[in-house]
Amino acid sequence: MSFAKQMREFAEKSQRGYRQVVATSLFDLSGVIAEMTPRKEGRAAGNWFPSLGTPDLHIDEDATSFNEALAEQITDGAAGHVFFLTNSLPYIRKLEYGLYPKNPATGNSTINGFSTQAQAGMVRVSIENYQKFIDNAISKL
Repeated sequence: MSFAKQMREFAEKSQRGYRQVVATSLFDLSGVIAEMTPRKEGRAAGNWFPSLGTPDLHIDEDATSFNEALAEQITDGAAGHVFFLTNSLPYIRKLEYGLYPKNPATGNSTINGFSTQAQAGMVRVSIENYQKFIDNAISKL
């Protein structure tokens, strides 16, 4: 086998590995964010929408769980593109940043303005651990 052919094969294998690491790590990150999202109503976890290039800002009133098939499809092509994971529900910021009133009408579902199910948010915590998702994806190669 010629040196040039070996280099082409190496480059192709590296590109496949890069695309796989990007896809796997973003898929895992998206799933964890959705999993960490409080499920009292179900809609919040079901309204995380992955997209490439432009945020997907729609709301699905009937969604009760994260669409893993859509996430896999979108993240598969994410390498080289800007990836978005959006949730346009009006109360998603309250879930992430703990902005519920001190004496909410929701009973015991909040602590100091945060949901008891996501006291540190979902997105910020997951993003801080993104390197672990990358490392895990690399270990799967």
